[in-house]
Amino acid sequence: MEKSHTEIQGLKIRKMRRDEVEFVIQMETGEEWIPGIHDGEIFYETDPDGFFIAEVEGETIGCVSAVAYDDSFGFLGLYVVKPEFRNKGVGVKLTEKCLERMGNRNIGLDAVVENEKKYQELMKFKSFYSNLRFEGRGEARFRMGL
Repeated sequence: MEKSHTEIQGLKIRKMRRDEVEFVIQMETGEEWIPGIHDGEIFYETDPDGFFIAEVEGETIGCVSAVAYDDSFGFLGLYVVKPEFRNKGVGVKLTEKCLERMGNRNIGLDAVVENEKKYQELMKFKSFYSNLRFEGRGEARFRMGL
């Protein structure tokens, strides 16, 4: 995997504690990913050993999950780095930890469209399908009775 030229000194990748799941939800919300109300707890309970935090000098700057569903399949997700720490090797280190965790499993992930090529080139992932996302506002109208 290609190394960044401006890696952060003192970067540590460690297992996430249960009480840090809220950080993940805050990061997702900041990216406008609209997480489910209980997503963090549900995924964490599925595989508590598959959640990682990136930190520098005690400051949490990124997160990722590598949830192993069984011996043959896992899924990467919740992959976010604070904007001011992007393109400095944090994502590479988080990814290395996930790939180490997943071992020889087949791995799925949903990619932000802008990063799809990066996942293909650097991590050798292959696109299997594409998502379309629609957004809009509707007007609620209720009709009482039958």
